[in-house]
Amino acid sequence: MIRRTLSEDLAARLPAGTVVPPQAPAPPATRGLVIDVQEFLPEANGQVVLRAAWTVLAPPDTQQNSAQQNGAGAPTAGSAQGGDSIPDGGGSRRWQIQAGAGADAQVAAMSRLLGHLAGAIAMQLGAQRAGPHRAGPH
Repeated sequence: MIRRTLSEDLAARLPAGTVVPPQAPAPPATRGLVIDVQEFLPEANGQVVLRAAWTVLAPPDTQQNSAQQNGAGAPTAGSAQGGDSIPDGGGSRRWQIQAGAGADAQVAAMSRLLGHLAGAIAMQLGAQRAGPHRAGPH
């Protein structure tokens, strides 16, 4: 459920066609996104907390080109080996908001927190796309 909600939130915040749904095959040269949800729960004081880290992965063709540019085509430290991916940015954040009383209020707060996470990731992706070091198709 978190995966679907984040995909929908990201799709709403990024240009059309930027987000590939989790169940769909990814086109060539698609960047990856790994999200590590470290804490996501309501606390006894009524707060709901989300702590997450994310890593944007360079497209596979960028990884191969990077290895070739660093020598005789052999992978170097930080380049792709055996299907591994090269990090191309990332971040981590912790949010907490007051949920209110009851399960419905907690669910609504959790949904808002996932929206905050999607917003932070979308901001970073937008900054990378506009920056001088474009890693490939976004």
